[in-house]
Amino acid sequence: MTDELARLCERHGIATSYFDAFGMRREASARSLIALLAELGVQPGDDAQQAARALPAVVVVQLPVAGWPVRLRLAPSVRRVHWRIRDERGTVLEGEGDVGADEAAPRER
Repeated sequence: MTDELARLCERHGIATSYFDAFGMRREASARSLIALLAELGVQPGDDAQQAARALPAVVVVQLPVAGWPVRLRLAPSVRRVHWRIRDERGTVLEGEGDVGADEAAPRER
């Protein structure tokens, strides 16, 4: 199993090993892990595509507004996110936060 495959499995909540009925630890085959990821719509090597699917294509916000929610589609194993937004004037906002936290504090650049 490659490191990339292990990271994808971790990101999507798929265990890469298990204990059998006799208490022996068994490693899942790469073929099995790839098949499980495919059932979730994930293919190894498409990290950029997965990241793009995590966000809606467009969020329309009427000003003035102090903040707005953006619903993310993330794997259950994701605990922290880093984000960056460039508005139509070129202003870049970025920040990070824990998944499920009420607010990920932005900083303007």
